Amino acid sequence: LVNPSVHRLGCMSQSTQVQAQRQDDGAADVHAVEEHGKRDADAEIRALLAKARRRMEGVNATMEENGTNLKILTKGFKDLKRHQQNVLRDQQQALGQLQQGLQQS
Repeated sequence: LVNPSVHRLGCMSQSTQVQAQRQDDGAADVHAVEEHGKRDADAEIRALLAKARRRMEGVNATMEENGTNLKILTKGFKDLKRHQQNVLRDQQQALGQLQQGLQQS
C-alpha cells in the first residue's frame, strides 16, 4: 500500500511539504489521543508553553527589527529636513539676487 501522505508530499513544494507534514503530525497526535485516552496534562502544558515561547520570540524579533527601522527612518527624516532647509535658504538667496539685479536694471 502507498501512504497517501507520502505520495502527496512528492507533488508539493518544500514549504507546502513542511505544512503537510505538520498537519499529518497533528493528525497523528489526535489519533494517538483517541487511542490512548487523555493525553498527559503536563505534556500538553509544556507543549503550549513552548508554542507561546516561540511566538514571543518571534514578536520580540519583530519589535527589535521595527525599532532599528524606526531609528533609521528618524535619522533619515532629520537629514531630509536639514537638506530642505538648506535648499530653501539657497532659493531665497537666489531670489534676492535676482530681485536686486532687476532693480539695478
